[in-house]
Amino acid sequence: MKLTSENHIIRYAPYRKQLRDPDDDTPIGLLPLAFEMRPQDEGKLSTNWLEFFDGDYEDNLKNAIVDFRSVRSTANSAIFGIAKVGVLYEKCDEKNASKAKVVHKNKKKATRNFSHATINDIPENDNDLMQCLSSEVFDTFVMAKNF
Repeated sequence: MKLTSENHIIRYAPYRKQLRDPDDDTPIGLLPLAFEMRPQDEGKLSTNWLEFFDGDYEDNLKNAIVDFRSVRSTANSAIFGIAKVGVLYEKCDEKNASKAKVVHKNKKKATRNFSHATINDIPENDNDLMQCLSSEVFDTFVMAKNF
């Protein structure tokens, strides 16, 4: 199912993929590196979909992070970048990546991470697009240790 513009997604960023304040080393955002594709990504960037859950925004955010942690541990220094899907579509369209879409596939009950969604059909390792994703799309974040 393709997610619609009013939905939100989160993307995990470990310490080395964060933009940090040079004075006190606190995170201030995600680096473009957080959106580089690896061969095992098979052209899809992993995210988690907040509105998969039926609560308010804060509850959905917490539940999506818990769901992510059902398959992967997180360091206290990690952050989760948050994006509105409509902004992602708009910015990808501006960057000639108009085929981009966020997709959620229903998972079998035996699996975990039910809210997992992927960003599909974006150009791999397009520096301009990755910069846009880090600064204009995933423009807010939360600390993993707070959840």
